Amino acid sequence: MIAHDPQATLRIGASGRYVFLTLVVAYGIYLLPWFQPFLRPNLPLIVLLHWCLYELRRVGHTSAFAMGLLVDIADGSLFGLNALAYTVVLHLTQLFRVRILKFNLWQQALHVLALLLIGQLIVMFLNVFQGNAAAVGP
Repeated sequence: MIAHDPQATLRIGASGRYVFLTLVVAYGIYLLPWFQPFLRPNLPLIVLLHWCLYELRRVGHTSAFAMGLLVDIADGSLFGLNALAYTVVLHLTQLFRVRILKFNLWQQALHVLALLLIGQLIVMFLNVFQGNAAAVGP
């Protein structure tokens, strides 16, 4: 098995255009109509987490906040709700980045799942705090 070297990722790096293109494509897929809206994957956050883990220089809090605002516009939710959740999740990802990259693929997936759940819990908590219980679930 080939071990992942985090320093090699920082040396090679992805271009800013490529990172921006993947974020635009993720947002475009997020905008597609889904049969069940609650089954829609949070693809912009997943792509942000990927770039935060493997290309820390290109993605930061500003891009997470901007992407969260775009998702808020697409969902018609409270402006800044997803922006706050994306920013908190990206900050936690930056805090645990080195630890996550030392694990194997399955353990990394579990950590990313936990981060995605934290993002959903933030959105759910803020919806309940706002009094919008209909946005929490059925």
